[in-house]
Amino acid sequence: MEIQIVETAKENQYGIKLEKLEGIRKNRKHRKSFNFALNSWSFYQLQQFIEYKAKSCGISVAYVEPKYTSQECSRCRNIGTRQGKEFVCQSCGHFDNADVNASFNIAKRDGIGQFSTDRDVLKGSTDTPQGATL
Repeated sequence: MEIQIVETAKENQYGIKLEKLEGIRKNRKHRKSFNFALNSWSFYQLQQFIEYKAKSCGISVAYVEPKYTSQECSRCRNIGTRQGKEFVCQSCGHFDNADVNASFNIAKRDGIGQFSTDRDVLKGSTDTPQGATL
């Protein structure tokens, strides 16, 4: 999965944005099905794979705050209603798949700080020692 994400970003000359999911297991209670999914997959491991692959391809990775990404309307920015996989905005009437709506919100948000991947992209390849380049 992480290879496809990085390859798509590379082909289209895009950066990658992810939600900053630190502490996600510590916040409020979730449904049993969500708790199972949350503890069955290592978000940190996926994040590390994506960062590693992106860095080797010169692609920047930024993180955004996850607060309200799936509840905020990607068109008018008001808080709507998410029920299961459906998102509905009472303000503008926008109706969408909740995950698609959240993806647009992540793409629109500014990244948090500057990450090593971003800094290293400006310096060229991070895998080749300085003395080895011509």
